[in-house]
Amino acid sequence: MRWLNERTQSILEYLLMLSSPVSLGEISEHFQIARRTVYNEIGRANVWLKSSGFAPIEIQRGKIEPLSSNVIRSIRRRLEEKEKNLYILSPQERVWLIIALVLSKTDRILIGTLLDLLEVSRTTLLADLKAVQSSLASYGLSLSSKGRAGYEIEGCLVTKRALFLMLLNRIPSLPKETYLYRPRLETIQERYILLKRVEARLHHEYIEEDLYDLAVLLTFCNQESINFEEMDRNRIEASEEFQAVQEFFDFLSRDEQIYLTLHFLGSRLTGFSKEDFDSADPELLSITDAFIQEFQNAACVEFDDFKSLRQALFHHIKASRYRYRYGIQIGSPLEKDIRQEYPEIFRITQETAVYLEQALQVHITDGEIAYLALHFGAFLSIPHKKENQLRILIVCVSGISAANMIAREVRQLLPSVEITGIESLRSLANPHLKADLIISSVEFQALIPVIMVHPVLTREDRNNILNHPLVAAHQRQGNAQALYLRLADLVSEENREILKTRLIDYFSFAGNEKEARPVHLAPMLDGRIRVFDGAPDWKQALRLAASPLLERDEITQGYINTMIWLSEEMGPYMFMTNDVVIAHAKPEEGVNELCISLAYFKEPVDFLGRPARFLFVLGAIDQSTHFPLLKEIRSYFKKTEDRENLLQAKCAEELAGLPRTKSNA
Repeated sequence: MRWLNERTQSILEYLLMLSSPVSLGEISEHFQIARRTVYNEIGRANVWLKSSGFAPIEIQRGKIEPLSSNVIRSIRRRLEEKEKNLYILSPQERVWLIIALVLSKTDRILIGTLLDLLEVSRTTLLADLKAVQSSLASYGLSLSSKGRAGYEIEGCLVTKRALFLMLLNRIPSLPKETYLYRPRLETIQERYILLKRVEARLHHEYIEEDLYDLAVLLTFCNQESINFEEMDRNRIEASEEFQAVQEFFDFLSRDEQIYLTLHFLGSRLTGFSKEDFDSADPELLSITDAFIQEFQNAACVEFDDFKSLRQALFHHIKASRYRYRYGIQIGSPLEKDIRQEYPEIFRITQETAVYLEQALQVHITDGEIAYLALHFGAFLSIPHKKENQLRILIVCVSGISAANMIAREVRQLLPSVEITGIESLRSLANPHLKADLIISSVEFQALIPVIMVHPVLTREDRNNILNHPLVAAHQRQGNAQALYLRLADLVSEENREILKTRLIDYFSFAGNEKEARPVHLAPMLDGRIRVFDGAPDWKQALRLAASPLLERDEITQGYINTMIWLSEEMGPYMFMTNDVVIAHAKPEEGVNELCISLAYFKEPVDFLGRPARFLFVLGAIDQSTHFPLLKEIRSYFKKTEDRENLLQAKCAEELAGLPRTKSNA
């Protein structure tokens, strides 16, 4: 069966309507997607075109020429023939599907069966099977042929099940439903209903997609009986989750009931009670505190609501500890979106999660890191404004961390609105009394407008929010009011109402503000690099490094004093890596605008017991704008050979990749 996904088909049909050349940037703008995504989608369209006997679409100098009328008619006829089955699997998606088919097989999976299902050549399938073997090896699994019994995946049963769940998140819906779900759809639905009953009994909420995937897992991956050894069964069997599982899944073995319980224990999405927190494990609480501190150091931030973040992370880690230990989940339905929308938060979480792995002596997968990144991202504060006119309620069923992240994004997008609450659909009552507008990740009807968004906001979601009539009107009114307050004293009292009316009229036709300009290290460092021959004491070194920013009034003397005091109180926590310090304090300690400087000392400075030769001073204006700068700094010091080149620099001009400037002796 030959398929195209919906977006690829839309882009292909768009190209069929061209009468003049179009750039990739124009396609990107039209579909509100990244240029890289445009490349990927055209590549997918070309796979379908080749398989259908057409020449591929060519990109020349970033543009696509219109196709001939004969080719357009032929492609349209082909699309009409395949109208209901327009999706073709990419090579990677074929690999995922093959693995899932073998893991879920209820009948023999032979080469002939796979050739018929995937409609590829024998050569292509053999190449896919090699890729399957390579992919499985990264999880400690292997693919073997059992002759007439077909293919089989060998290795740890828990890992096989975890991999199956992860693939359910990655395989596109249409082939997944066609090849996996359809043959046993009735049984899947029965298992799903039982899982929903467990959810209702526990009075907690779980991600709908997770529950359905778990129902699929229970339907297919039960050919082998699972066995947990060296586990504290008593603690698990005493949990309310186990009692509910035992009641509704009495046909499962004891070990299978424990396995299912671990999913419920590690996937709870609603909040936790104060009593739960008060009876916390002191050791785990200490680990949580240290984990947060590691993130703060790496991100050059300090969380304002440390207590709430601490409580949220503690409970997430506590509930997930068994999942970490036994590897029952290695994916996340939100991982791809989180990586794409919050790359720096994900990267910093991934970096600092190494501490958590060492402390808990477990492996934490990228899927779990995605959930942890949501917690951190939700508590990165945004400067508040005084006006609270438009009231917005957040409704989300993908977890409290995802809901908090949506709320944070909305605050950043619309700083003058009031977020009146974060609620689940189950607990929602009379929303029209609490807000003027609802932003929700689940579809429902209400007496006030509802804007549907993804659990992780996409660019399209942000545009939909900004372009909503209520939001647009509020933004225009806020802009007009702010400008009026700045100009009112410049006109006579009798003309002020006229001024206000005209400003409101003007902003009624004004569009939304453009996205903030990207921040790059090189222009930020221009004129702010100093090179020193000697090695002063660390306090003087910090003052020298900060001097270009102080001279430009980008920071205050008080900010420098605070950085010195923090270092004395907390030790050398500002080291990014060997030789590299990024000194910083809170924005409110004396930062006038986003800024950064660098001092390079040819002789290492003793910075509180550790040698430092590169001393950056960062003035952040909030808790996220400076993330691109941190990313670029890390790239300079990532490779050993690059570090050696930097250490040989005699003047600022020789600092690789950095802007040319004057050096000081």
